[in-house]
Amino acid sequence: MLKRVIIGGSSEIPAWTTMNADPSTNPDILSDICDLSQIEENSVSVFYMSHVFEHIPLFKVESTLKKLFTAMTSNSTLYISVPDLSILGKQLESQQLGIQQKIHVLRMIYGGQVSDFDFHYFGYTFEVLSFFLQAAGFHNIRKVKYFNLHKDTSNFSPYFDTTISLNIICHKS
Repeated sequence: MLKRVIIGGSSEIPAWTTMNADPSTNPDILSDICDLSQIEENSVSVFYMSHVFEHIPLFKVESTLKKLFTAMTSNSTLYISVPDLSILGKQLESQQLGIQQKIHVLRMIYGGQVSDFDFHYFGYTFEVLSFFLQAAGFHNIRKVKYFNLHKDTSNFSPYFDTTISLNIICHKS
């Protein structure tokens, strides 16, 4: 049976299997994103990740993307949203933001750091994330403003009416 999997979500989203390393979210699959051993090869039609991928150490990025690719069926889709360092860097340098707002921007870059699960290992721009996605075999990589699939951080715009997320849709064929 083909699955639609949200990585980083909770079990409260109907018709989706949720996977999360944080047991407090009560996920369907309790696992780190780097360990997809509980998901069969060629069994996922859609993966959805909003502000999860930046929590992966750089040395695990390539292998994790390859595992995602392997778990996906032909003609499946990956939705991936991460903090956009191009946008956040500009906001951090803005003279229009006060110090508390700049600290908030830094927390979007480095993680909120409110729990052991809330630290960011790496940051992405469209060029950098596209490079990793292509290396793993994904194609038709495109940036979109919104996914409009779930209510999450992918459309968060706290300053200047600018979405802080890099939202990418790509495919396995």
